[in-house]
Amino acid sequence: MTDMRYPFPKAIIFDWDNTLVDSFPVVYDAAVTAYKAFGVTPPTYEELLSCQGFSLRDSFPQIFGDKWEDARQAYLDAFEAMHLKRMKPMPDAFQMLKYAADKVDCLCVVSNKTGRILRDEADFLNWTPFFYSIVGSFDAPADKPAPDAAMFALKGTDIIDENGKLTAPVWFVGDGAVDMQCARNIGACGVYVSEKPFDEHTICVKNCTRLLDLLRSYE
Repeated sequence: MTDMRYPFPKAIIFDWDNTLVDSFPVVYDAAVTAYKAFGVTPPTYEELLSCQGFSLRDSFPQIFGDKWEDARQAYLDAFEAMHLKRMKPMPDAFQMLKYAADKVDCLCVVSNKTGRILRDEADFLNWTPFFYSIVGSFDAPADKPAPDAAMFALKGTDIIDENGKLTAPVWFVGDGAVDMQCARNIGACGVYVSEKPFDEHTICVKNCTRLLDLLRSYE
């Protein structure tokens, strides 16, 4: 299973939603609340699923225009009312993170979810100790796929030099094209969590179970 084109990582950056936790049903219900509150026809579940990945500050201005900040607050209010009750870890996510934390020097989360909410979820799952940093939307000057958040997540480590370049192998694990583009933008190896491959330059694993198998294959 090991492919020596992709050296074992010194750091792994993880996406959060639908990579480590199953949260899209909550995302969808909160989005529908915001859409309806501002008189916009909500997308179907499949339509929103197909275009997920961008942060609210990047996507909502296109949908709600100059009312996007109010719509964002409506979304956040709805989301926070239910997310901790309904969020579920992906199968084997905990086991994978436990193994990775023991074998990899640095684990981070970089998500386009609002940073405060993201960290609340990590705390709720008791996963915060796994990570060197947990970075969400608005924590850095720009969100994924821009490199800012990922570079901010690695700040203070020896994995980036004074010019902001990676000094060691880094994997960026996520389920969306936004994640794979962010991986490219920082010079990391993209690890695409999906049933379907992304491209010939990207590792593809179906789920956290297969990612755990991949990490173990380097022993």
